[in-house]
Amino acid sequence: MLMISGESMKKHVTLKQTHLGTKQKNILFKGYLELLPEQDNISFHYIESDQTTVVEVRAEQDSFYLKRSGEMITELCFRENEKTRGTIRSEYGTIELTLFTHKYIQKDNIIAVEYDVMVNGEVSDSFRFLCTMKEVMLSLIHISEPT
Repeated sequence: MLMISGESMKKHVTLKQTHLGTKQKNILFKGYLELLPEQDNISFHYIESDQTTVVEVRAEQDSFYLKRSGEMITELCFRENEKTRGTIRSEYGTIELTLFTHKYIQKDNIIAVEYDVMVNGEVSDSFRFLCTMKEVMLSLIHISEPT
């Protein structure tokens, strides 16, 4: 399908997060979203099940950005094989995070990020974020008139 820059496209999106230590999986979102592709970048947003937290995602060719805005504001940036900074802001103050991204893939209908959360130079937690996107298929049903 030919996409014009800025043209939106509806896809069925599933976002999963897996804690790599405990193997616990969470489905963060599953449903239909309007994706906003621009050249090699994809961006979209959704509202979490609490109906108050908005999540913005931007996947670029070499970096991935995630921002959650609700009671707390979380901003994370990932670049493969690099340490990056993230922040969590709340009414109690700001927590700075160091992230190390082991793997980042953004192609076709997949976005995958494997990363560590670092505390004092040591790995505190490790996660995998996986986003799969499927084309919305519209089926045409032909109903014939009785003759």
